[in-house]
Amino acid sequence: MGWHGIQNLPPGFDVTGGKGAGTTIVERVIKGEIPGLSPAQKDAFKDLQRNLLHQDYARYFESSLNCANLLFGMKEGIYNAAVMKDIVEPAIAVAFAQMESIRKEVARYAAAKRKMEYDAVSSLRQMYTKSRPIALAYPTAAGAEKLDSTYEAVLKEIEPVLSGAPPRAPSEQ
Repeated sequence: MGWHGIQNLPPGFDVTGGKGAGTTIVERVIKGEIPGLSPAQKDAFKDLQRNLLHQDYARYFESSLNCANLLFGMKEGIYNAAVMKDIVEPAIAVAFAQMESIRKEVARYAAAKRKMEYDAVSSLRQMYTKSRPIALAYPTAAGAEKLDSTYEAVLKEIEPVLSGAPPRAPSEQ
């Protein structure tokens, strides 16, 4: 488990969510294969990779949105599909994975009758707050429409556990 219940990604984690085979749009930008970007803009894509590698999810979500915005609509939209597949949808998938990680961590602590070592609700809210702009900016991305409901469901599940109340059955929520 990583910082504040955030799951560490395993080595070789596929940032494309299994959809990528070969070079991603991020790698193409870094290699200089996408014309029309300044050196500073190319550095933003390096930051995106670095943020994911170092599991700095707050910055990862921010840099994902920034990089997606740089390419989306560029050259009459020829990169739009790659932006969705290689940047936006993986970022949303990471948000779901991290929310689930927090939910499981809370359940594990509750089952062991141990006090949480961090504020799980705060971590969940930060994950949601940082990932939500991506879902709002790209509502047609896979999973974007489920981000709000997933956050609310996880929050409803963990709040009673953390407050000491008995967990509610899914039918009670």
